[in-house]
Amino acid sequence: MSSMPTIQIFDLDERRILAFDMVDILQLIEPFATGLRWYIARCEIVCLVNGTSEIKDAIPAWVLGLRSTLADSKEIVAIEWDTLKEFARNILQTEWANLIAVNPGATPPAEPLDLNNPAFEIVVQAVDTGFWAITTRNDALIANVANHFKATKIVEKAVRYF
Repeated sequence: MSSMPTIQIFDLDERRILAFDMVDILQLIEPFATGLRWYIARCEIVCLVNGTSEIKDAIPAWVLGLRSTLADSKEIVAIEWDTLKEFARNILQTEWANLIAVNPGATPPAEPLDLNNPAFEIVVQAVDTGFWAITTRNDALIANVANHFKATKIVEKAVRYF
């Protein structure tokens, strides 16, 4: 199978930890992502946000349920784009994640995953709180990510890091 270019993102904040998380990545790729079918192959969350308002709203039950499902299962979970964005708004730190997008009507991803699968339009990976990687054949998406972040590296194909 052919390979897909991958942009790795390493931007750190003043504390020397990643300066972004899933919500930031999803906002950045949204113009390229909304018409696609999304799947979560793995998502381990280190920390959930304890609400976003001054009152510290509770985390919605469905977010806790999805987090539990993802933690307890090896299944690949289909998720709507808007639901994925809302889920990400409740995450403070992602440890590991594989998010995969395909065109509507395409075969859903299945194990064993080949992240260079030509059916995959976008693959987003969080790698052990060290960096994120976005894989796509869409040059405009790669350029958008490269222009947004300071510390990036392009590699010629996707690698499954876990």
